[in-house]
Amino acid sequence: MTALAFPVILSGMRRPDAAPIIQATLYLVRFPSRHFWVDYDVDADVLYISLNRPQEATGSEMTEDGILLRYRQDRLVGVTILEAAARTAGAAAGE
Repeated sequence: MTALAFPVILSGMRRPDAAPIIQATLYLVRFPSRHFWVDYDVDADVLYISLNRPQEATGSEMTEDGILLRYRQDRLVGVTILEAAARTAGAAAGE
């Protein structure tokens, strides 16, 4: 993510609460890719993270806890997290 992308994200919010974005920074700077794209489908509660665009995945693996890992050869190019909000609610409750 470039420095310019951050204000763009905030400008799209009605009353920006930057705290969750700032808290996520700890994890975002550790991503395996300098550039990544995140999409969240509220209705399906699915979080899509692309580490490459286009992903052009050649294979995928579903983990036991419902996370789909997408690969191009041996390189991770995408992650799909099912029940994303439900997971964060559980983590916040200490589960």
